[in-house]
Amino acid sequence: MKEYNEVKQQLVKEINKKTELQEKLSKLEDEIYHKENEYFGESIYGNIIKGFENFSKNSNQNKRKITYNEDDHIFSLSSQAFVKDMMKRQGEDVKDDYDDIEDSTEVPKK
Repeated sequence: MKEYNEVKQQLVKEINKKTELQEKLSKLEDEIYHKENEYFGESIYGNIIKGFENFSKNSNQNKRKITYNEDDHIFSLSSQAFVKDMMKRQGEDVKDDYDDIEDSTEVPKK
């Protein structure tokens, strides 16, 4: 029984550590999303996403305003966790993979 309790305590500790790491990852992904928005706002002559068609030494006549949409967030959208979280925030029904059930630190009542 002693060994069981030790393993159980270690498991709870690891689950809490995983939860903390998931929260840190979520914050980093949000930061990346906001940095992408900043990059889009600062790149008036073009960028790696839309190209550099507006970058011209000749004239300002042909310059057009570059518009961006959610699909242009190639770095943010490369994370499944971020996409799921974003969909949940927007109220969309997202099918969970039941990973959170495994990570519950509560002991089931009998």
